[in-house]
Amino acid sequence: MKKVILIVLIISLLLTLVSCKENINPAIYDGSSIKETEAAVSTEANGFYGILDDEIPSLLKSYNVPGVAVAVIDNSRLVLAKGYGYADRGKKLYMSGDTIFQAASISKPVTAWGIMKLVEQGRINLDAPVEKYIKRWNFPGSDYDSKGVTIRRLLNHTAGLSVTGYPGVEPSATIPTIEESLKGYGPYVKPLSIIHEPGTKW
Repeated sequence: MKKVILIVLIISLLLTLVSCKENINPAIYDGSSIKETEAAVSTEANGFYGILDDEIPSLLKSYNVPGVAVAVIDNSRLVLAKGYGYADRGKKLYMSGDTIFQAASISKPVTAWGIMKLVEQGRINLDAPVEKYIKRWNFPGSDYDSKGVTIRRLLNHTAGLSVTGYPGVEPSATIPTIEESLKGYGPYVKPLSIIHEPGTKW
């Protein structure tokens, strides 16, 4: 079952990365600085890693994705970090376990997991207005009641907010503060505001 779940996650990741239109001949390269000893890897795990090595190159080719990085965490321990294909096809740079990506939408399930851990611990309430937990910023004036913007609605995209995406920050740029991000900065990030009645639409 764990194998099936991981393969599904890998396919999901590949589908989110589909953007290249060229045909590729994926190269496999494990340039990771994270290495594991033979003694630390069970026969079952080795078999599973073999499945990854067999399946991922064909998935890259099928979905026309230049490259992907895979990490396997077992019992809070990183046991594999490996790259497949290209990080930069034009420069012939291979993907590795050390290749750096923007977090992008991968941050959504990680954030949701963290929030649900806080809910499980009784530290936050899913149906409380998010303003209960925000100390350094307030929603700008709106025709809609900000108390309707709950954590649950933020998680399921029904909070009625204006910003639908976040482009990230170039490596050379100064990282904006949370308040700057919420207030809007630069040409790509608009101020966050309530533009729909919370809970009425996705």
